[in-house]
Formats: sequence, C-alpha cells, structure tokens
Amino acid sequence: AFRSSMSALTHTKDYYAILQIKRTCNLDDIKTAFRRMALQYHPSKSGADTKQQFSDVAEAYTVLKDEKLRAIFDQYGEKTLKLGAVDAKGERLGGWTFTKDPEVVFNEFFGSTNPFSEYYNKGPKLGFDNGYRNPQKEPPIIVNLHCSLEELYTGCTKRCSVTKKVLTDDGKDTKTVEIVKTLEIGAGWKEGTKITFRKEGNKWPGNETGDLVFVLKHLPHPWFERKGSNLRYTAKISLAQALTGCIVDVEMLDGKTSSFTVEQVVSPTKTIKIPGKGMPKAKDPMKKGDLTIGFDVTYPTSLTEQQKKIIRETLC
Repeated sequence: AFRSSMSALTHTKDYYAILQIKRTCNLDDIKTAFRRMALQYHPSKSGADTKQQFSDVAEAYTVLKDEKLRAIFDQYGEKTLKLGAVDAKGERLGGWTFTKDPEVVFNEFFGSTNPFSEYYNKGPKLGFDNGYRNPQKEPPIIVNLHCSLEELYTGCTKRCSVTKKVLTDDGKDTKTVEIVKTLEIGAGWKEGTKITFRKEGNKWPGNETGDLVFVLKHLPHPWFERKGSNLRYTAKISLAQALTGCIVDVEMLDGKTSSFTVEQVVSPTKTIKIPGKGMPKAKDPMKKGDLTIGFDVTYPTSLTEQQKKIIRETLC
C-alpha cells in the first residue's frame, strides 16, 4: 500500500522519452543517450532557444542514472518522485527536486572535454567561471595478443580483428566498426611488450581519439617455462637413471631434438645449465639465453629383499 495526498500519480515528464531510450535500458544506454541529446540541445550549439530541452535532458539523465530515483520514477511517476509520499511502513519516499545547474551535469559528464571550445572562448559562459579545459583523450583500447613460445622464438606475423567507436557522418554520435591490424612480432619479445597505434582507438564527440594498444601475452607451454630470455625444462627420470646417469632428450622450440648427457648423480635439487639454448634476446636475436634442466625423480613403490640387499651393499 502507498499513501499520498495527490489525487493522481501521473507522469508529467517521461524521462525515457526525453532521452529517446527504452524503459529496459541499462546504464551504458543512458550515458550514450545523454551524450547525444546533451550535444544536440546544448544552447551554445543550437540556434533556437533550447535551454528548456537541455535542462530536461540533464534532469532525465540525473534521475535514470541513479538506481533509487529511477526505481521511484518507474513505479510511481514524476509527481511522486518530486512531491514525495509515504509507504506502508511509514517511510517517506521521493521529495526530490532537480536543483543542479544543467551545465554542471554536462561538465561532470564530459569531464575535461570541450565540445564547444570556440563558444566558451569567445562567447558568454553558461555557469562556469573558467569555461572548459582542453579536450581529454579517450582511454586506450587494450587488446591482449597471445603468442606461443614457438612463435616468440622465431618471430611471427599476427592479424588481429578489433572493434572500436568512430564518429558518425554528422559528428554527433558514434558507431561501431571493425578493423584488422597486421602485427610483426620480433623474435625474443617478452610478455608485456606493447605495440601502440597512436590515435587509432575509440573516438567520442568532443574528445581526442584514443590509442589502440596490443599487449603481448605468451601462452603456457607444455614443457618449457620461460623466465626472461631463459628457459627451464623438467626431465622425468627413474631413480636408477638418477644414480647411474642418463641421456635427456628435449624437443626444442625450433622443432629439433637436442640430447644432453647426464653423468653425475642427480639429487632432487640438481639442475644443469646449458648456455645459449634459451630464448633469443629481443635486442640481439642472434644471442640466446640459457636452458636450465631440472629433474623429477620417480622412486619405486616397492623393492624386493634381494634388491634392498644389493643397494645396501653398493651404497653403504
């Protein structure tokens, strides 16, 4: 139940209609609509007197982006939102008034952007002592570029599809387009390496075009672990091999198999470092890091009495 002194709870303003969006819209839809409508009705841009429309757009955006205000408006309408009412628990809802300067709403939304720089530099201010600052740059589009260790060992060429926002023909709104970038990946490049295309990212009205940035990520490898320009490989050997020696065969990143002879006794923490068998160094691909071989020794689950006797006689 809901009590109000008003005889009717009808909409005098439809905030959704003002922003030209559906009632099922999400926050991104609301922001996109406000951006479009605020630029359309801003008094500095329109030759007609659009101050009231501009104010209505700012008010609609203020209500719909606020979950509590929007919930009251959706259920009870603008009159209850503004004049207030008391619910069944005796709690008062609404009683809200739009007192904010529409220009303040506009400036808070666009931040440091300046869609009407010429107007603010040459014409009268609309509520701001210092006008706007320089346009801000759109945040960069960050794309993770996944490469295998094999690709990073030899270098490779990647073609990546990216979607971004560009201005419509009239410059008042944006549309989504898809572009394809060709990327040359150098041998030995490390994870985190960035490839930046300046001013090829998103574009919004009044803002500087952002950058498009690809960030190199290497995919996990089945048997190698990379640390900088070095590689680590763990060989699985038996206890007999650990005690008597063995040959470790390693399939390298170039597809060839290298064999390494282990003659000394292998302890659980034993490692062997092989210079020049790691990753190419990005600054000088002719030089390579090291390959470190560690060992995972498999112990027998049981021994016969005769085997135990032989081991005691041999090792003790």
